[in-house]
Amino acid sequence: MKKRILCIMLATLLSGCAMSSFVGRDVSDFHDVYDNSVNRTVLLNILRSMDNAPMHFSGLTNIHGSISGTVGVGLSLPFGPLEKSTARDTATPSYSVVANPTFDVGDLETQNFIAGMLNPIDPKVFKNFLDSGLDYRIAMLLFVSGLSRSDGKNQYPVILNSPESPRLVCYLTVAKGGLKPGDLPPPPYSIVLSPNDCRGGYGATESEFFAFLRVLNRLNPVYANIYSELKPIGPRLKLVGANFKDLTAMDTSKFALVGGSGKDGVQLATIEQKLTLCETQPDDDQLLHSAQDDVCKKHELPAPAIGTTNIGDKAQILSGLNLRSPVGMYKYVGELLSYQRQAHRCITLDFRGNWNDTCEGDVLFKVNSPALPSQIQATYKGTSYGVGGQNQCRTPDTCDHSTEVMNVLSLLLGLNKNAKDLPVTSSVQLVP
Repeated sequence: MKKRILCIMLATLLSGCAMSSFVGRDVSDFHDVYDNSVNRTVLLNILRSMDNAPMHFSGLTNIHGSISGTVGVGLSLPFGPLEKSTARDTATPSYSVVANPTFDVGDLETQNFIAGMLNPIDPKVFKNFLDSGLDYRIAMLLFVSGLSRSDGKNQYPVILNSPESPRLVCYLTVAKGGLKPGDLPPPPYSIVLSPNDCRGGYGATESEFFAFLRVLNRLNPVYANIYSELKPIGPRLKLVGANFKDLTAMDTSKFALVGGSGKDGVQLATIEQKLTLCETQPDDDQLLHSAQDDVCKKHELPAPAIGTTNIGDKAQILSGLNLRSPVGMYKYVGELLSYQRQAHRCITLDFRGNWNDTCEGDVLFKVNSPALPSQIQATYKGTSYGVGGQNQCRTPDTCDHSTEVMNVLSLLLGLNKNAKDLPVTSSVQLVP
């Protein structure tokens, strides 16, 4: 009898161990399924954008799993005279484990989700990506849809960061044939549709997209700073009587007191948060503020006086940057793939001196052929596409940044899945 009890206990223990291993494997498998689902959604929408096809967003909203186990013991207890029989008492343990996974595929295209995907990226989100270590060149290419330049007095047209733009940039100070790959001509410049529209055909022109790359090529490493700009409103007030009582009840997130507490009193000021981009090591061709400028090192500044400008007299200054929406970023990466397919070359992070790079350089984004191993795969129009491989960065200057781009797009997709996570874009302004 003791042996039978021991057998039953052993069967129960074995079934418990089996259940534990099954649960561990199933949880790991569910994670893999979810990862693959999100990655394929991102990649498929990039491929759809390559053909200007409609984008659609769906995903695994819930994964359920039930695991049931049964344990049994079969007993054989011969009785009666044994005579010549070899039958003996036996106990046969048995167990079985059944897993029943189910999942829900949800449509993410709600009103709030689409609104978040169409709104420009919150500048704070742009700053967070820069602060997290994302290469500033990747950030500028993905997040910035266009920029304008100024000579300190005049602001010139926006130069679009779009491979599909048919427009040209006309450099008014450079003669036709005088534009070199490493040059960055100072303003003035204009936007034209034909080389003949640039100084009667005698001026230097290039595609608007390459003009944007030319500017990016001359930028030193960039970081972002958020500061509060205090703009005085109304007359000065003395901190006495009713005034003091009213001022103590003000919303300090929107208003502040400036001017000290002397006999002249204080002045009420509105608080407006702004973000500026700064170069860590600006050179003679400085394009942004330097780390020594107040807007790059302080977190609270008075508003500039009316009629003045804070861009200085630097001829090369970037006086305006436009941020994309998440949908715009998907479309942009799709445009890059379309351009690379037609031009038989890839857009790389360093364009200096070589405008005919192949897809073996410091590539921003590319898809692999079906024959190459890839981290992320998806089938589109019957063709298998892959992103990422085992040797993404063979040397510091030769990398495939495709998975980094996928990570940014995936995080922005997750940021907009819930209405409460939608960024507030109206409280922060991007300034040079």
